Amino acid sequence: MAIGTINHTTLVGNLGKDPKFTEHDNGSQTCHLRIATTNKWKNRETGEWEESTDWNDAVAFNGLGKHIAEKFNKGSRIAISGRLSNGQVIIEDVSRI
Repeated sequence: MAIGTINHTTLVGNLGKDPKFTEHDNGSQTCHLRIATTNKWKNRETGEWEESTDWNDAVAFNGLGKHIAEKFNKGSRIAISGRLSNGQVIIEDVSRI
């Protein structure tokens, strides 16, 4: 029996800029986000704490996209979950942290 695959990701981070909401000619809506997630670790050689920030692109559609555009702005702490598609997260759920 073949085992299926799972494409699911969750990100908790901060918006690097205001969400970009667009209403398209065909009636659909999109909201593009740039989310910063920061990783912190202790350097084993120096004992100092270090960090690096990853920038993640995400998009939400229609009602969810409109909700994000209305409720979140640059710097907002946000938790999203969805699926990865070509290096971008397709958002299926969102919450304020």
